[in-house]
Amino acid sequence: MPDYHGITKLKDGNYQVRIQVKNKELKINTTRRKDDAGNPFKTKKAAADYRDAFIKTKQEAKKPKTAIKDATLAEVYQYYLDNISYDRAPATLRKQDSMWSNHIKAKFGDVKLSALSSADINGYLKQLYYYGDEYKENANYSYAYVDGFLKFFYLLISTAFSADYIDAAKYSKMCLDKATRIQMPKMQQEDDDDAIEIYDNVMLRDLDRVFARGNCYTAFLFGIYCGMRISEVFALTWSDYSSLNSTITVNKQLLYQDGVWCLCPVKTLQSVRVIDLPPFFNSYLKSKLSEYLEIINKQQDGSLLGYRNTERVINKLKKPYEVCIGLDFINRKENGELLTPNSIKYWTKAIKKELYMDFHFHALRKTHATIMANLNTPALELMQRLGHKKYETTMQYYINANELARAKLKQNLEALKI
Repeated sequence: MPDYHGITKLKDGNYQVRIQVKNKELKINTTRRKDDAGNPFKTKKAAADYRDAFIKTKQEAKKPKTAIKDATLAEVYQYYLDNISYDRAPATLRKQDSMWSNHIKAKFGDVKLSALSSADINGYLKQLYYYGDEYKENANYSYAYVDGFLKFFYLLISTAFSADYIDAAKYSKMCLDKATRIQMPKMQQEDDDDAIEIYDNVMLRDLDRVFARGNCYTAFLFGIYCGMRISEVFALTWSDYSSLNSTITVNKQLLYQDGVWCLCPVKTLQSVRVIDLPPFFNSYLKSKLSEYLEIINKQQDGSLLGYRNTERVINKLKKPYEVCIGLDFINRKENGELLTPNSIKYWTKAIKKELYMDFHFHALRKTHATIMANLNTPALELMQRLGHKKYETTMQYYINANELARAKLKQNLEALKI
């Protein structure tokens, strides 16, 4: 049975762990609420696992040093690709490959681990955040983007440790010790005050008017009324919809991989969820389902010709993979052709031309989250609805500055009369 001694639950639902060891060989007395990558402990087990790994690392650091292969960072990355990356999402691997190929490789690829220090990496992160690099001259990168580099460096150093390319003392110095570990540069004021990109009611009415003219209207409604990711929206099938319960189940995403559209697992286990639908949207989907069933019945009895639900999609939800033709996708054109995330590109251009707006489908998700937060939706309920892995990601919609929040404040101020 796991040892949960010293682990307590915090008000936000996460956990903190008290780590205490006192003997002749080792002395530790510290409290942690996050792991080395800055992620909170969501469960008791996660906190206990971190404590055990932390103690083991400190114990290893006290042991006599063994022979360590002095590899380059490029060798570490290759080891990660060959031995660890197999369970990572394709989008994660593409992002990591971009960071490595376009940025890190030229700077650190040939550097031996013995010559690599936290100061080297911290200086590089500062350069990216404050000044940019050769890949983006005369322009710096956003704080969130650079934070992705920080997490990637932690991954590489952890990989080096697991592969015996560095010893426990170096790993502790670069990843555990608060005074010497790799860390983000100080955040600039404009990033600290940056508001979440959302659409106000006037903009939403304009967007609704434009999308209502075409086949992507249903996708637009899922974005604004359910807060779903674009890849989740276009993966929806009628079997995911329950008109009786007024819900839609999210358990897959539609991604373009190796030249073909694929149904893939969602980003994380938390992304698998059942979303409640507003009554009017449920009625809208009921009518759409009736239309779809009527079309399928006509197609089956031969009275409808030319309905083009003949696309090939690879189902990667379980192995062995299966090639599927004509699945019951919700988002199709009137002639049966499959709509995909790429279908939004036309409407992005149309909105730019007609409304002079830079439209981003993901901003619909952020708008939905912000509206729900401003309507005092319980944070844990909104976290589940959005499929967030981290509590902090959801909480930003409750604390971030936005026009809807300011309008709510003004409304409350009107009631503040003595």
